[in-house]
Amino acid sequence: MTTYHHPTIGAQQLQERADKVVIANATGNPDLFSEAVKDLLAAVRMFRPAPDALDDFASAGDNTLHGAIDHWQARAIKAEAALAVRDAQTPAARDVLAERQRQISAEGWAPDHDDAHTLGEIAGAAGCYAIHASEIQNGALRYPANPYAFWPWDRDWWKPTTPRRDLVKAGALILAEIERLDRAAIAAQRQGDA
Repeated sequence: MTTYHHPTIGAQQLQERADKVVIANATGNPDLFSEAVKDLLAAVRMFRPAPDALDDFASAGDNTLHGAIDHWQARAIKAEAALAVRDAQTPAARDVLAERQRQISAEGWAPDHDDAHTLGEIAGAAGCYAIHASEIQNGALRYPANPYAFWPWDRDWWKPTTPRRDLVKAGALILAEIERLDRAAIAAQRQGDA
């Protein structure tokens, strides 16, 4: 009869793998994230408490062991769901989200900054980039004025490039404006409830 050795993994090793998932997600690298999630899922399937921990589980009751297993299975399921969402995103969607993150981290356009633009400036800027992308693709001025004429901010912030890049910027600005509108609606609701 053949004896199979099944490798086991403990809670500390699971935590390390879960931490790697968080770090990989923060990098924005879908391949790194995917590998980290797969590693966590494989580890959860091998989870066994360390032998010395079994005494602790035995004294605490069987529910503690089941609770630990349930905890790590739940974390793995969440990570797997996040991976499925990320895999379902197109490169264009990932680029728009990455640009929005860049606007926040590199340019400093955080939510509190955006909340000060209540006159449609963010949506207007998105429109300018989208119109510019359209004009470049068509090779002709299709609109009555240069999109820069409607640019809501200082000229130094008008940075059109290629049609795709301009559309990515427009998408990120639209996302920022939707988020701003959502925050404003929540704030108005809270004031109404007060």
